[in-house]
Amino acid sequence: MTSPSLPPPSPSPSTPTPPSPSPCFYGVLPTPYGGRGAFAKARIPKNTTILQCDGPYASVVLRKFRKEVCAWCFAWCFESAEGRKSSWSVRLDIVDGEVGPGGQKGKGGGGVIWTPWFCREGCRGDWVREYFWCGEESGSESLVALMNTLEKTLVAYRTAKSRPKSQPASTSVPPPHPFTFLDTWTSADVSESSIDSAWKMAEILASNLKKPSKILEVLEEWNAASAEDPRELLTEFEADCARFVLDGIVRQALQTQVAIAVTASPHTALGSTLAIDLHSGSTAATLPNAKPTGLWQDLLHLQNNELQHIRSKPYMLGVFIRVYLFLQYIVRTAKPAQRKRREGQVFGLNGNTAFIKRPAFLETLGMFLEATDSVRAILARDHGNVFGIWEKGLPHSEDGGREGEREGSGDDGEMFGWGMYVFGSYFNHDCTPTVRKQQHGRSLHFVTTRDVEEGEELCINYIDVSMNNGVVSRNAELSKEWFFECGCKRCRRERDE
Repeated sequence: MTSPSLPPPSPSPSTPTPPSPSPCFYGVLPTPYGGRGAFAKARIPKNTTILQCDGPYASVVLRKFRKEVCAWCFAWCFESAEGRKSSWSVRLDIVDGEVGPGGQKGKGGGGVIWTPWFCREGCRGDWVREYFWCGEESGSESLVALMNTLEKTLVAYRTAKSRPKSQPASTSVPPPHPFTFLDTWTSADVSESSIDSAWKMAEILASNLKKPSKILEVLEEWNAASAEDPRELLTEFEADCARFVLDGIVRQALQTQVAIAVTASPHTALGSTLAIDLHSGSTAATLPNAKPTGLWQDLLHLQNNELQHIRSKPYMLGVFIRVYLFLQYIVRTAKPAQRKRREGQVFGLNGNTAFIKRPAFLETLGMFLEATDSVRAILARDHGNVFGIWEKGLPHSEDGGREGEREGSGDDGEMFGWGMYVFGSYFNHDCTPTVRKQQHGRSLHFVTTRDVEEGEELCINYIDVSMNNGVVSRNAELSKEWFFECGCKRCRRERDE
């Protein structure tokens, strides 16, 4: 059967059905085969844009592409209208001994390892506005500081572990590590209760370690016991997961601060502006099929795939817990830097530049890491709900997995990262899709491939559905990565042939 692509198998009192975008071409309703899907409210002509997602709730550009892919619009420098480039040249300017105008190292000598790169000045300005919602730069400054601390920690660890040892290695047997049991987990060990127990252990351990350095010691000991390369604190995949989760938690903290500000000053001009920004987004008021980035509760409406994902890949729980512990260290130790303001540049809503104080923002951010809930919620919805960020030269087809194939011929293209477009995640899969995805800069558009009748389900394709990819191959991938076998008309026909 065709699987529900995201939200829980069926709506329940504990998991309310999300409101359909209104006005909208479709409604999110229970499907005959379980779960939820998007169904046309009326006849929709071919080539109709039925949904425009302004941007992802959380995203990550893979580290190896960080200089080549714009941090805002995801443009690739090799596809520049000005001709092929080796990297973009616009960076975020930081002062206070970090990075000065144009990205040069400041006099303080601290050096910035991570900074977002942009294809143009406009994208840099859009990025800054996105991350200081409330008229203050705490979000953008803190995100840069957090990402910079993340990179510095990984580089410093690698450097230290690569140095020749001045003393012989110890021959004593190290004490048992609390999490190495996860390295040998099998599917038979995985259950909701065992997953809950492991997460609770991580939460208690982190709360008991008052010194951030002790968290690094736990990760180092774990690496020494089981890592393929003990010189790396995290694998490349784990580090990218940490960047993705951190982006989502920063947004959650910013939205929380906005909600607090609106509640405190509901009748002021600033409070009214923030309320509009929080609930509608920049384009939703003018385009009936447009949806903003979304709120935290919108993310929570997405299907939780944690149990299925870990049961199919038991080692992933260890990955998740390493990411959580690492982020605990990063948030505790990061020190925000300041962007260098250009003459005449205005920051914030209505020109207000001092609405949220930096300590309050960091306190809010730390609050979401005291428990594992926020990190766990994002990671549980990552698999099966994210969309790849692809090069623009070819259309992209995968939805919800980083192993997806390209649409059409099935040729592989370059994937630069992934993003969680929460409102685009209610489309189920069909091997003859009625909807295709089109990336337009930071936004993701969903366009009908043919005329769709009233009441018909609107589906995208998660994998390569070209004619040379048969029913057996397609369903092997769907079963492995999305935990279902497809029962669409094409699959039924090919099985009968």
